[in-house]
Amino acid sequence: MKKSNLYFLAAAMAFLVLVGIASFWNFSDKMYRHAAEQGVQQLTEYGESNAYSTKTELLNTVNLLRAAASGFSRADAVGVNVLQKELRSVQQNASFEEVRLANLQGRSINGAGSVRDLSSDRFFQRSALGECCICVKDDASDGTSNIMISVPMIAEGRVIGVLCGEYNLYALSKITNTESFNGEGYAVLVRADGSYVMSSASPKSLNTQSVNFLDFIGTTTLTGSSAADFRAELEKRHSGVLTCTAADQTRLIYYTPVGINDWYLMQFVTSAAINAHSRQVETMVLTLILEISLVLLLMGVLVNFILQMYRKARQEELNRFKTLADNVPGGVAEIRIGSDYVVQYANQGFFRLMGYSKEEYMDSAIGGRCLKQLTDSDYEAMLVEIRKQIEKNGELHLEYQIQCKNDTVKWVSTDGTVIKKERDGAVVQAILTDTTWQKQKLEKIVESARLEKMTQLYDKVSTQNIISQDLLQQAGNAACALIMLDIDNFKHFNDTYGHAVGDEVILSVARTIQRVFRPEDVKGRIGGDEFMVFLHNIRDSSILANRLETFRKAICTISVEGQTGLVSCSAGAALLPTGTIADYAALFQLADKCLYEIKRTGKGAFYIEQYHPEVQ
Repeated sequence: MKKSNLYFLAAAMAFLVLVGIASFWNFSDKMYRHAAEQGVQQLTEYGESNAYSTKTELLNTVNLLRAAASGFSRADAVGVNVLQKELRSVQQNASFEEVRLANLQGRSINGAGSVRDLSSDRFFQRSALGECCICVKDDASDGTSNIMISVPMIAEGRVIGVLCGEYNLYALSKITNTESFNGEGYAVLVRADGSYVMSSASPKSLNTQSVNFLDFIGTTTLTGSSAADFRAELEKRHSGVLTCTAADQTRLIYYTPVGINDWYLMQFVTSAAINAHSRQVETMVLTLILEISLVLLLMGVLVNFILQMYRKARQEELNRFKTLADNVPGGVAEIRIGSDYVVQYANQGFFRLMGYSKEEYMDSAIGGRCLKQLTDSDYEAMLVEIRKQIEKNGELHLEYQIQCKNDTVKWVSTDGTVIKKERDGAVVQAILTDTTWQKQKLEKIVESARLEKMTQLYDKVSTQNIISQDLLQQAGNAACALIMLDIDNFKHFNDTYGHAVGDEVILSVARTIQRVFRPEDVKGRIGGDEFMVFLHNIRDSSILANRLETFRKAICTISVEGQTGLVSCSAGAALLPTGTIADYAALFQLADKCLYEIKRTGKGAFYIEQYHPEVQ
């Protein structure tokens, strides 16, 4: 071989080595950056998960207190022993050190019978005004602090007392300081002004001796930011990552609002823990560069080694993703849409949402087919809609009801993107969310909009519409009755005592209607002093008569200016027997006729007539 050829070959080999070194150096840099970004992303996800868990825990505790307060407000007078037992039961069902029930003067009692004045406490004052309160209670005697949670007790639209609990911060710390980054991670909870709601008991903590978190930040060296910038971020309620150095150690802090008061969660981790995987990747790649430089003939083996390492790193990344996905509060799934709707992969949140274990869902009669849980029998129509959306824009947006294992029904929202199209369908990655509570909230809003503000009974239009729908659905399957009620001589109350007393008479009659008739009965105010009640599923006219007699007696107990017996009501009722069908207009006409008859012959009584189609 000519010398020039040898030079050319040597130069070519040197060039290839340099290209290989440069390529692997670039590869090393990218892997290092990617691993570092993944570490920061993992820190962010841990922080968001802890903030969400903290908010959820506290709001669930508030809801528990509200449910207990509702029970106390509905209860009749009970003995002290029973009251203390109920308070101890509430305390045992949540992470409370103590639960107290207070009257509006602030005098409170706990499950042990200890009495304490809460009138000067901030949480009591706020709840006495009708607010649910979560705030920090500082105990100067031992330097510790706990969270006070209080809710108002409401009866008949007014606050009658306050139920409060002293929440144990140790229980909350167990949620926020879950094991992360091989024990290098921990979290603290602070207010926007830097004062601690909950400090860290971790031995890795740098700020256990600090009184104020912002003061601690002021003593550290910040990278790419300043203490003033960080304060501004907190004031704007922003989230982000902060890098600080203290005690010769660099740490990353992910800060995010908890969503309660002005509290912030600060998730700490050392930069060494973040970069541990990055340094491992960098070391492996540099080793490969040295080996390739020294032994060009082993390049093929080394390339294969690199690919194996890459697959291993990729698998580890996928495993981490799976772990994170399993902790997402919702469903994440990969679904193949062909002749069926089959789940190929799903996180644990998906199976929790569907109400089954993974084994039950995949191996049972469902066989991983989502649409088998549909409450809507039109299975084919759903498949057509799915295909239509996929063909139109490559996305999927559905909302439907599913039947879960325990016979509960949930509303589920599915948002997905096509990642692969196939000859007979497509593969979609989707996020599934339980929207049942949103649907229920919307229904409550709609229901509230139909209620009259003064009496909280249905307004005239809503009353007519609901009764009309009920009559259509009932279709003669059970007896029912339509009652027209009218306050006797109502103009007399306005003229004699004034409109304020007249309004109180209307409210008293409305409350009596609510109390005497069943919750499932339709109750509405259709005019100034006129009311209407629709009774479902009544066996015979005697039940209707007994109910009206009970109502008549209850009306007589209404007090006007300290006097009872002044208020009376006349009632006309149309009874629709089983097997007979009538619309709203027909029953209204008969009930109105009965009301006119009782008004004509004598007030303060009721008159019932059975509906006969051939007569009416």
